[in-house]
Amino acid sequence: MPSISGWLGNTNIPIVDEETRAAAAWNRIQDRPTSITLYRNESALGAQTVRLEYSEATTSAQMQGVAGQPSERQLIVFGVRNHPTVAATNIQRGDMLQYETDTYVIVDVIRLPGEIQAYTERLQGGG
Repeated sequence: MPSISGWLGNTNIPIVDEETRAAAAWNRIQDRPTSITLYRNESALGAQTVRLEYSEATTSAQMQGVAGQPSERQLIVFGVRNHPTVAATNIQRGDMLQYETDTYVIVDVIRLPGEIQAYTERLQGGG
């Protein structure tokens, strides 16, 4: 059985610093960038460049739906943190954003080394 102590002591394991992770996250954002304006406490924040993707995961409540209504999909916002030249994405739970014709509210924010991910819910009636 492998020894975790031996593995942790192995100097051949590459360590990726946070700035490198932030640069990689920014490169992924630049593949499909979207400029969004977040609203916090009814005040607009400055425009920010992020990547938006629809989540492919659904909950059982989302799958059941109501007759005649489409199922809901979450929108995921990808941003950066601690990038050497790009401002950190300013996003927090409760913020709102408009995307296409819908309004979304941020329900969860996950801070990772060099990047930030935020999960949303579409407001009923599109906002």
